[in-house]
Amino acid sequence: MRCRRRLSRLPAKGQERFCAFLAKALPRAFSISPNGYSLSVSGTQPDDKRYPADPVQRALQMCREFAGRDCELYLLDDRIVFHGPQGAARTVAQ
Repeated sequence: MRCRRRLSRLPAKGQERFCAFLAKALPRAFSISPNGYSLSVSGTQPDDKRYPADPVQRALQMCREFAGRDCELYLLDDRIVFHGPQGAARTVAQ
């Protein structure tokens, strides 16, 4: 099945990660770094026990480690929680 949703600020690999995120079970979190790196997690039982059980904390910590800079939470479950620099909520393009 082809993913019809897109996030305009993500490169192609990030779009793939976003589509995979949409298929994950709840609870789930999707984070994005300013350089375009993205990461998603789901569940409360991480495979690597070094990471927190909370999906929000885990997504932000792992994204920061892999991107080499701080990340922002974009989606929590099915809710957009990213507000951007001006505080205006962004939407997911259909």
